[in-house]
Amino acid sequence: MSEVIHNFEITTFVQILKYIISKHPNPKIYNVLKMLYLADKIHLLEYGELMTSDTYKKMEHGPVASICYDILKFVRGTDYNRVFDKSIKEEIKRNLNGKLEISTPPDMDYLSETNIECITKAIEQYGKYNSKELEELTHDAIYDSVDFNQEITVFHMAKELDKTGKLTEYLLENSI
Repeated sequence: MSEVIHNFEITTFVQILKYIISKHPNPKIYNVLKMLYLADKIHLLEYGELMTSDTYKKMEHGPVASICYDILKFVRGTDYNRVFDKSIKEEIKRNLNGKLEISTPPDMDYLSETNIECITKAIEQYGKYNSKELEELTHDAIYDSVDFNQEITVFHMAKELDKTGKLTEYLLENSI
């Protein structure tokens, strides 16, 4: 197995997940991951960047943030691809109904105002959608732009979110 991952970036991912869990009316793993994707789309369009450095992959039921998905699989105790600090399982738990629960509120020092704004918008718009509606919503042009199990880059997202090309141009000018 790989080394234990627990650094600032993973802590940020965990805190963003905890925030979504704390605000979502039905915080099951699927719904939480969909809200992250939808919030990231909003964030990219409005602020020119994703909320995290996580990598999205095209999966059967839609785009999935790879590390965040592994964090939630780690919490669930099934088939994760990384080794995380066990304290994550103390912060996020899955109850008998499949809903995620948090033991402490998210540490807001790890979330920006724009993260909070975009997550809130996504939950307000889509938080009541059921799994089928979320799947249909996220099987969008971005999803269709790549092959199964391939990375969905920020450029794939930008191209489909902004047909003027200005967002892609901005990303290219500001890429490191």
